[in-house]
Amino acid sequence: AEHRPSGSITILDLCLSGAHASGAAELALNELWNEEIAPGEGHFIIAACGPSQAAKEQIAGGVFTSLLLDQVDSIGREHPYDQEIAPEALASAIVKSSKGVLTQRPTWTGISVSRQLTICMNPYWDSKAPRPPGALSLDAVPDGERPLLSSLARPYMSPMMRVGTGKSWALDAITVLFEVAKAKISPEARTASISRLAETTADRVDAFGDEADQSQLLELLPAAIVAVGQCNALKSPDLRSIAYLIAKMGPQFSDSLNSWHTGNSWFRPSDGPAAIALAPIRFWDMLGRAALVTLASSVIGMHEQEKRLIEQISDFVNAHTPLQRIEWAGQYPDLCACLGLLASKNKAAAHQSANQLLERYIQSAADGHRPVPARFSASEVGKSLARKYVGSSALPSHAETADEGLAVLLLMLANSTNNAVEMNGRVAALKEAKGLGNYYLYIPRSVEAQFKPAMSECQTHEWIRDSEPSSSQMLEDFRKIGTLPLVSDSFEGRIDCLATLAAGRLFRNRSCYCLFTVLAARSDEKPKTGLSL
Repeated sequence: AEHRPSGSITILDLCLSGAHASGAAELALNELWNEEIAPGEGHFIIAACGPSQAAKEQIAGGVFTSLLLDQVDSIGREHPYDQEIAPEALASAIVKSSKGVLTQRPTWTGISVSRQLTICMNPYWDSKAPRPPGALSLDAVPDGERPLLSSLARPYMSPMMRVGTGKSWALDAITVLFEVAKAKISPEARTASISRLAETTADRVDAFGDEADQSQLLELLPAAIVAVGQCNALKSPDLRSIAYLIAKMGPQFSDSLNSWHTGNSWFRPSDGPAAIALAPIRFWDMLGRAALVTLASSVIGMHEQEKRLIEQISDFVNAHTPLQRIEWAGQYPDLCACLGLLASKNKAAAHQSANQLLERYIQSAADGHRPVPARFSASEVGKSLARKYVGSSALPSHAETADEGLAVLLLMLANSTNNAVEMNGRVAALKEAKGLGNYYLYIPRSVEAQFKPAMSECQTHEWIRDSEPSSSQMLEDFRKIGTLPLVSDSFEGRIDCLATLAAGRLFRNRSCYCLFTVLAARSDEKPKTGLSL
């Protein structure tokens, strides 16, 4: 018989059973994961109700047990391509389906180590049913590599338990993912484990999370893509499985995006003096998340969803000209992705936005203000911007750093227009503008180079304003660089753009200009028929 790794699944249809799925569960799992015992595949506890609730009964038996059997049937019908049903998928479905129906609140805790445990067989399994591109399967990881993965995955339990509590958990979970990425085992085992942990988190957020947890999930999943990239597995099916998890968030995220836009949620008076400057940062950050979901949808083939999200991004950018400002160098990945997607639909609109951004950048620099460096933490950004808008001095001298804004915006203009007179005039004016400093641009030598925090594997382009090259030479340089990602074998399409944006948003230390050029170049492509949710 085929060897099946050990593990445990405990189902409790008992009053007060939620206590076993909280603190008691973590203690029990620690015992089960005792290093003197062979590490299991994973351990799950699924409880019928909360710690202080009763587990209701009906004529047919326990309400929770009936709901469990109903969800086995429902999941089986929706996933005929899966021969087996995983415990976290079933547990998540039980919790979701109980909301507004039961007075008791089912709960669960658990974690998959290297591949999902099976809670039951799928009664509707069809070996000929097509599997959605990117959907996880129950493929095995070599048994000899599970012990190390088990010890690496154990710390993941703590952030998982914080989902739905209002506490922050994404940063701790991301730390575990990168520890798995560095493990001294095969890349296949590492990437499979990363994708399993990401899927388990997505299931738990689906069951217990609120809007804040959804936001944290959109931090974790791109980090999981970077972790897979650090395993040199850009072509791995596990990367596509993570893209699938992001794309599945599309319908809910699209609705949230509309609510966010209707409420002008980027502006918060509580920010005080920094409110006016933090508004465009929040605005582009949210649109950067939209770009992530858009690119993931494209990778998976959900083209109707991709089209809908591009339209939302386009509408919101065009509707808010005052927010077309650069206050923080960490905005560049979001700007490049959003304007690249906008250019794929309407190059003239992208050109207009790039022009607006460039004009305001120049004016701000002339007033003695440059964007806050990308390496600043969120709190430091707020403090720096507050000083700026209350009339204090600009950034302290130690914070001065090379900024790519001018080069990025000039390259956007060069890519989105054939007007040589306009470009010549722009470059000549920039040579004379005050307060701008020198021009820098970092272009990664490969997609994989972006999965490292340092930019040591980037080509560095620098233009000194007060000496050579001439304006015409600078313009020629921009034109050459503007086409570089399009002719490079390193950047092949949307999956590379998704990985690039994931790394850019995580590290906030590169312009991701290739995002704009690769996306803008697809303006003449007709969308293919694909999946929709």
